Amino acid sequence: MPRLSIWIRELGFKLQIVTGRKEEIRELDAEIYSFYNRNRWRFRWCALIYLGGWIFDTFEIMITACFLGLELGWHHAFTIEAFIGLARGFNTLIPGALVIQEFSVVGLFALFMPEHSGLGAKYATVRKAHIAFFAVLGGLIQFGEIT
Repeated sequence: MPRLSIWIRELGFKLQIVTGRKEEIRELDAEIYSFYNRNRWRFRWCALIYLGGWIFDTFEIMITACFLGLELGWHHAFTIEAFIGLARGFNTLIPGALVIQEFSVVGLFALFMPEHSGLGAKYATVRKAHIAFFAVLGGLIQFGEIT
């Protein structure tokens, strides 16, 4: 049994969905274990690419803040991006993380920079616009409209 389900059970929670899928969960756990331990190069490569994306998102926050007229230190942008990533994880049940992600961004900006709390709404709008742009661009490429 995977550790996570054991810990959840020890906390007193009963997971009905898990009890019927123990074998599937074991297989998934074995695949993850295999990836981490037998494909170390690929795991490190994936972790490096993820870190690069995180750093890119941090610079995106700094650049957007600069265009909106606010100088933002990298440590503030990095911290905000870290919490945005955490908020993104909580949004997995909502398709497209509609409104929840923007609310999280606004709240984080208000928490870390209360004197510039309006920047959060502006950044959330810019972020959603660029996500929509790349989603449309990807769709056009996928369906052969752009070659």
